Amino acid sequence: IALFSRDNVDWNHVTSIFALSGNVWPGAEMPGGSRKSSDTAPAGPTQDPWVDSNGWVSPLARCMAPGKTLWLEIDPPASAKMLPAERYCLTVADARASGCRWIIDLDEPMRAALAAHVPEATAAWNQIAAMDAFFDKHPQWAEFDSVSVLTVVSDFGSDNAAMSNEVLHLLQRLHVPVTVADRNRSLSPRIAGKQAVLWVDDAEPNAAQHQLLMQFVERGGMVIAPKYWGPKGIASLQYDWLFGYNIYQLGKGKIVVATGGFTDPWQLDRDTHL
Repeated sequence: IALFSRDNVDWNHVTSIFALSGNVWPGAEMPGGSRKSSDTAPAGPTQDPWVDSNGWVSPLARCMAPGKTLWLEIDPPASAKMLPAERYCLTVADARASGCRWIIDLDEPMRAALAAHVPEATAAWNQIAAMDAFFDKHPQWAEFDSVSVLTVVSDFGSDNAAMSNEVLHLLQRLHVPVTVADRNRSLSPRIAGKQAVLWVDDAEPNAAQHQLLMQFVERGGMVIAPKYWGPKGIASLQYDWLFGYNIYQLGKGKIVVATGGFTDPWQLDRDTHL
């Protein structure tokens, strides 16, 4: 089974069953960066709590490696006592609900307690196993696609992985459902019925993709890109409410271009959401 770092995946050489490392332990960050049981979480007056999730990884893998099975390597946080079974169940559900699986790993106190046949540890393990079995009863859920109006396009290769992966990650934080598209494959089925396309990479689309995207814009869609590669002779517009972008009207739609390219995935995602 091939194991790749999440930000350095050779998508052309993944095995039928493969694993990714570098994933996060799901849950809300508490004050001070801890994950203790608490009724509070850091948030500003208009900001949601910072919730870690790996839910964006599976749609990416299903696009880049269709028909192959992804397992996530996720280490539990260090703890002086057994973590609650609910924390493990959340990690199982976070992976399974999006179509992948977790390589179950236990904290040291729980391992020791299981080896010693401590009833509380056995009960916790049974609860974790029951959560995993619940998803086994609904295999069709793993094939569900997001109901989205936005397609994110990239080759998600080594040169673009840092930006494109973080774009997907942070869009999930903003609760923006997306469809993932590999720019090395046909885009037509991935942008059909969408309202916007976010073209993440600096590389320009090929001739067939360019024609498809221009038709998409002319029909009323929006393409967001790091540089302009639309038709010549179209004057750009700027709006005070969208600082840092030039907007080109084409037919019923728009091409929105970042004046300095894409440099900050968080700002890009906020602007895309806007």
